[in-house]
Amino acid sequence: MNTSHSNMKKNPTETITPTNSHGTKKRIAYLDFVKVFAMFIVTIGHCAQSLSCELFPEKIIPNDFFVTIHMPLFMMASGFVLNIERIRETPFMHYVMGKFYRLVIPMVTWYIILCATTLTTPCVSGVLNTYWYLAALFASLVIIKIFSSFISNNILFWAISLLFVIAMPLTQISFVNFMFPFLLYGYALRRFIDKINFSYGVLPTALIFFGLYIGLWSISHTIYLAPLRILQIDGDMIYSFFLRLLIGITGSTMIFFIAKHFDNTPFVQAIAKYGNYTLIFYTMTTVLNGITLKILSYVGINIAHPLLLDVASIIFTIFQMYIIYIFAKLVERNKIASRLLLGN
Repeated sequence: MNTSHSNMKKNPTETITPTNSHGTKKRIAYLDFVKVFAMFIVTIGHCAQSLSCELFPEKIIPNDFFVTIHMPLFMMASGFVLNIERIRETPFMHYVMGKFYRLVIPMVTWYIILCATTLTTPCVSGVLNTYWYLAALFASLVIIKIFSSFISNNILFWAISLLFVIAMPLTQISFVNFMFPFLLYGYALRRFIDKINFSYGVLPTALIFFGLYIGLWSISHTIYLAPLRILQIDGDMIYSFFLRLLIGITGSTMIFFIAKHFDNTPFVQAIAKYGNYTLIFYTMTTVLNGITLKILSYVGINIAHPLLLDVASIIFTIFQMYIIYIFAKLVERNKIASRLLLGN
């Protein structure tokens, strides 16, 4: 998700991104493209759920294909822009509150809007389940801040924080133990992506990804159906964890290399301009699809035909993202609304 921040809380995770001749920060086009692409395939799945009134709808474009990479892509994009040294230098409460304003405030605001528009009673577990990615990202960044503050060696810091996240039972909440390794990998990816030739980056990762997907993957391995619960750990749980970790890393790396290769093309440049709005794409599409599901369930209408569902989901996704972009541009004009809805 977009990790930029306002002046008062200049984002400590916003990186090493170079500045232009005017001294302002340059955005990385292919990174923004990756975030928009990830948001697009997330929203297609959510649209298919609302239009079909099913949790895991059968589609010509397999629903389980998207879940292998969409959230890992987001988390890797967040790790890609981490600046550990700046995080270390930032006072603890300043850093945590900055992330709270950026991630938690819009998460809670949109959850309240979702509950109000779908006549649902709000609860803590509801917001953590609905916007679990934002909750996982916030928790992961706080963990990084804590461990980086007293471990100066980066390799040791990452190793200990990773072991902590996997071993701590509470990190199963909002799938933090699933997402944290992708954050770590995204940080590492930034350090080697420019050193590897496009072919050497894409071909091996594509072969491994599609081999795992075709040969071993099923929807039953997804984090939604097979979470890692350390207190109930068994062989199947461990197998699913490493399978989705490997398939998520290889598939997401493939997407990163493809996006980087076509970085300067008009298509990537055009899509990248929406990369600053992926947070509201994520939060607001959930509300729009929640309303859609409520209405269709009430009137007893749904789209069951797989091909028709695919087409309708893609069209509905494009429509939603366009409307949300226009809405976000309007919201930006108001400081309070921007803080509550965009996290700015």
